[in-house]
Amino acid sequence: MRRSILILKLFLVSSRVCLAAPCDNIAVQTFDQELVDIGSRNVERVFVLPEGPARRITMTYTLDCPEGGCDPWDRKGNVYVVLPDSSKLEIGRIITPYKKACSWSVDVTPFQQMLQGEVNLGLFIDTWVGGGQGWLVSVDFLIEQGVADQEPIGVVSLWQGNPELGNYLDWLGGESINTTFFTPRTVQVPADMGSAKLRFVVTGHGQGNTDGAAEFRGLDHWVELDGEQIAERLHWRDNCRETDCRPQNGNWQGSRAGWCPGDVALPWEIDITDRIAPGDSFSVQHLVEEYVNYCSPLNPECDPGEDCMWFVSSCEYDGGNHTLPHYWVESQAIFYRANDCAPDVQVIDPPDTVHTGGSVELGASISNCCESVARFDQVMVTIEGPANRTIAAHDGRIIPVPPTGEHLATANVPVPQFTPVGTYTVTLDALLEDLLVGSDSFQAEVVPQS
Repeated sequence: MRRSILILKLFLVSSRVCLAAPCDNIAVQTFDQELVDIGSRNVERVFVLPEGPARRITMTYTLDCPEGGCDPWDRKGNVYVVLPDSSKLEIGRIITPYKKACSWSVDVTPFQQMLQGEVNLGLFIDTWVGGGQGWLVSVDFLIEQGVADQEPIGVVSLWQGNPELGNYLDWLGGESINTTFFTPRTVQVPADMGSAKLRFVVTGHGQGNTDGAAEFRGLDHWVELDGEQIAERLHWRDNCRETDCRPQNGNWQGSRAGWCPGDVALPWEIDITDRIAPGDSFSVQHLVEEYVNYCSPLNPECDPGEDCMWFVSSCEYDGGNHTLPHYWVESQAIFYRANDCAPDVQVIDPPDTVHTGGSVELGASISNCCESVARFDQVMVTIEGPANRTIAAHDGRIIPVPPTGEHLATANVPVPQFTPVGTYTVTLDALLEDLLVGSDSFQAEVVPQS
């Protein structure tokens, strides 16, 4: 079936009416070639981002080299939002490549509530070089306007920090990272929750320790909800040689605990929608396989030849070959609300007859059942008649109305002279990203021009 080209590009932001495609996506540049080096490892600035619902928000993180060159080492880094209570919420984490410019894109839609209006945005790279070396960081956002099927309505932080892995004294006392850091959390579920997930970003750092932890030791991780195990995984990345930022300098191809040099730290996401109820609460715990670091200054019997990696000659941490094994943890429970209300489309005073060689003036009223639904990519007209004949509606004219919850569209649709007489069905469809969100139709008799 051939369809017409009568298109309504309409997006409402506050009191602004958009009539063209550029309003569909908004590109926002924040940090632009921001120098990050030993003198500015953290940078925070306030930027203004568009308000209103979004179908998707993509953050592009770009690293370029300053005049002195890129940092020769792989460094951990992230982008975060400074919240009103001064806490920080990570929205994306990368590990820099070895001395190479690169760029990545990250879906940050779950954090859209924090990415509206004035946003205090932060950069961090754990770099220790200066003298012209370092990184030039750019961060851009592409905001696809509209309403997602599942709208993020809440982000609850769970565990956040840099806990030591395998602390020797904790082990002697019967403790572990599971009891000193990953203690159970109780989370309240929003009353209007439609779906929910747990999101974990965990990367292991520190080398030279027993079995190479934490960077080069994979451990099993699992999650319990209300005391029941719901997910498990080996915390390991074995595809570092396949990342987009290849090739690099240095040891970039080796597997690591949850990350690769020159790549985004991928989140572990667990859908818990069917395990929780709106308005209820649940208990969640993140657990890690038992590990003890015997290559530690806390261990009075430590023997580098037995307890440490082959290249380590002392149980003391030296900031180089032998560093404290630890995890970098950011985790949240994220809640969504379903946007299941559909616009109502009605043809205004449809005609009973139309004449060949003439035209028909069509008007449509499109009303929202909820204020957040305020976008229709297209309003299309299809005229179908005998023998499945379809007449395309060309030369349409759209008249927008300021945002009042109702949108009006009119079009002058020509009826070609050669159109056979008979009964035709005229349909107006409102579409959002090629999905039908509202429709109305009527029948009219095509008669010869009198």
